[in-house]
Amino acid sequence: MRIIYLISFFGLLGFIGMAQDNSFFTCPVTNSNGKLLANPFVGGFDSPQFNQTDFDNDGDLDMLVFDKPGNVFSVFLFDNGDYNYAYDLNVHFLGLRKWVRFYDYNQDGVEDIFTCPSVQSLDGVEIWTGKRNGNVINYELFKFDLPRGDVLQHPWLDSTIPVFVSAGDLPSIDDVDGDGDVDLLAFDNGGSYLRYYRNYAVERGLGLDTFDMEVEESCFGRFFENSFSQDITLSANMDECATGLKEEDEEELKVLHAGSTVTSFDVDNDNDLDLLIGDLSNDHLVFLSNGGTIDNAWMTEQDETFPSYNFPADMPIFLGSHIVDVDQDGFDDLLVAPSQDNVNANLNNVWYYRNTATDGTFNFSFQQKDFLLEDVLDFGSFSSPSFVDVDQDGLQDIIVGSSGEFLLGANSVLQLIYLKNVGSLENPEFDVVDEDWLSFSQFKDISTKPAPSFGDLDSDGDIDLLVGDDKGFFYYYENIAGEGNPLDFAAPIYEYQDIDVGSNVHVDMVDLNEDGLMDLVIGEQNNNGTADMRGSLNYLQNIGSVGDPIFEANIGIAPNTPTLGQVNVQEEFISTRPSAAPRFIEVDDELLLVVGNDAGRLKLYNNIIGNLDGVFGEVDGDFLTMRQGKRSVPAFADIDNDGFLEMVLGNYRGGLSFFNTELAKGEMTNTEDELLSQKFSIYPNPVSDFLTISSKHSIEEVQLFDISGKKVRAIKNPASKISTSNLSTGMYLLTIFTNEGVVSKKIVVQ
Repeated sequence: MRIIYLISFFGLLGFIGMAQDNSFFTCPVTNSNGKLLANPFVGGFDSPQFNQTDFDNDGDLDMLVFDKPGNVFSVFLFDNGDYNYAYDLNVHFLGLRKWVRFYDYNQDGVEDIFTCPSVQSLDGVEIWTGKRNGNVINYELFKFDLPRGDVLQHPWLDSTIPVFVSAGDLPSIDDVDGDGDVDLLAFDNGGSYLRYYRNYAVERGLGLDTFDMEVEESCFGRFFENSFSQDITLSANMDECATGLKEEDEEELKVLHAGSTVTSFDVDNDNDLDLLIGDLSNDHLVFLSNGGTIDNAWMTEQDETFPSYNFPADMPIFLGSHIVDVDQDGFDDLLVAPSQDNVNANLNNVWYYRNTATDGTFNFSFQQKDFLLEDVLDFGSFSSPSFVDVDQDGLQDIIVGSSGEFLLGANSVLQLIYLKNVGSLENPEFDVVDEDWLSFSQFKDISTKPAPSFGDLDSDGDIDLLVGDDKGFFYYYENIAGEGNPLDFAAPIYEYQDIDVGSNVHVDMVDLNEDGLMDLVIGEQNNNGTADMRGSLNYLQNIGSVGDPIFEANIGIAPNTPTLGQVNVQEEFISTRPSAAPRFIEVDDELLLVVGNDAGRLKLYNNIIGNLDGVFGEVDGDFLTMRQGKRSVPAFADIDNDGFLEMVLGNYRGGLSFFNTELAKGEMTNTEDELLSQKFSIYPNPVSDFLTISSKHSIEEVQLFDISGKKVRAIKNPASKISTSNLSTGMYLLTIFTNEGVVSKKIVVQ
């Protein structure tokens, strides 16, 4: 039996499928307009969908945002008039994809989930029943006592077949006939008629926890949506379906499905449902007014640029609509966002319309284009971060490559964004000081998807820059400042040394053969090799000398290889390509490799040095078990000087996420000379009941701090075993005071 759990993480709750050993890292961030962002590291929004429920059981409605690219979920808790991203909630639903609608079908006070089937090739509806246990909600897959039992079905001839909802659509889940059970409205597989699936559970005395679906109407509302355009034809007769094509076109119509979204609501409070329609070829919403009855829907008027009476929704392209109570005043409002997961508005793409009516009707007044996004770092699409100390002040800054804002019919605004660390060694803070660093936007007619990487490529002691692009070429920026000086680059060289191993390249500079020269490891969109030896990473060895890096551009000429370590990060049945993004890190004197991929996962490898012709060891095929969207691009640094690496993560959606990790750079003491010399054994980690601390030094005191920095325990002269059984689940900083110094280590209580 599959169950989605809501499990307490830091005294709250999170949707997770297994115990986690990572947590979000947070720090202050100010955007380029000087605004301190409340929720900077959400990861961005691309094609978000919005649903509400009371996640923390405090009596108000929180917001769950589902973003289609990568099937990413984010929870925003409502508190004192604001929606705050629940950083302590590591949110991911297992198996939910494409679209999500909440509806409390059994009326137990907990919204249930209607979603696209987890079976990739199946168009239909899965239902997950929510049940609250205190402050915890569990979601269990509804099982039908019918063939193909995991999906909602209806009778057809002498059998049953799945209720049809195209994976690219967004259906309406609503009580259409007002009888108390939940029905469904979705476009048929031709994409032109809205099909009404009526639930007869109440009429047949089966109870609200049962589904007894039938196709009640094949053209609900009697209208016809053109499969080749956004045009909608209304019927002149309540009892006849409208048509929009000639008979000879009907066969072609049957195999077309352009894509549509539908939201039902009673705009005039007359007990029948009106509709909002989004179409794949339309950058507006169409409102259809129901002039019929609750039993016989008939759309008689349309507003092709809804709401034309106020400020029409207008975004490229294929819009979805979501009726939710944004301001928690008891009257539902409207959110509009793209429903396509590519070629769509990717900035200022959540439009909020407040419902100003208080009599049960709807009157929408435009409020803003950046609901929730006003407090989020979002640079458009394809964010690719990298750490570097730009001004050489000892603090790690962040440079982010981005394809920028999607502009229909024009080139995107290509960007390198400079986030300057204005904090301290232990307490980082970032200001967005330059959204066109190095004037990189000048190359928008040449490149997209810039991916920056820093390293001393020419071995002269300072940090150089390589920027990969969509075509597979590199921009080389030689740092001419000299060691210890703020970065100062010579004019860039494009198509550097004619290197071109594929498209959408991400490079890391690392001395893999230990000859003192930086080599290149390049991930790209596709895999290489044969069926027997597949690989996602290209290795170009530096065959030059100090001050003169030289690379053989032909990847097939040894010592180059297109299948380094036989690292294959493609996810079968999830993604058609790897889109590998490699990062090498040194942990406890060992070189490790973390590779982001198209599916949004991270893979961790070891056994690298001295094994360039062999197979790297896969330590973890789902490192950190986080989900922040497709095309994950990691970067690592000990950003708070605690001895552990933090990870910033870019993704397809254009934002950033920040994580703590358990990757230790070394042990911490109160003197630099002894930073690596003191040895402690602390186990098990994660820990459930008792933590054992073994050391050659005398331990004077142990202190535990929670993730907010609050001291939760202090033990003088502790025994070798410390009880953790009464600690809440989560991550803590364990600080050990010895006769020789101080050591700190992150531990996870589960």
